[in-house]
Amino acid sequence: MELTYRQQIDFQMLVQEVQTLKQMVTTLTTVVKRDKIFDAWLNEEDAASMLGLAPRTLRRYCRDGALPINFRNTNGRNWQFSRKDILTYMNNSSTIM
Repeated sequence: MELTYRQQIDFQMLVQEVQTLKQMVTTLTTVVKRDKIFDAWLNEEDAASMLGLAPRTLRRYCRDGALPINFRNTNGRNWQFSRKDILTYMNNSSTIM
């Protein structure tokens, strides 16, 4: 069965759209992988070191709301801080506390 000229053009356009969609999926996959790394949690020593603070000071500032950084206390002792929030804060602040 032979395709008409219009069918051939439609098929070529469809192939181009599929290729574009494949490129978009590849790009989105890369972004998602990068964001998962970017959105990791840091232990209190690493987070405090990035900000130039003592771990105890970092905990107090976050707990009191002085720093806009998400944190979690996993088992009553281990504090973790959002890498994404720390980097955002560092990029938006000229001085740290």
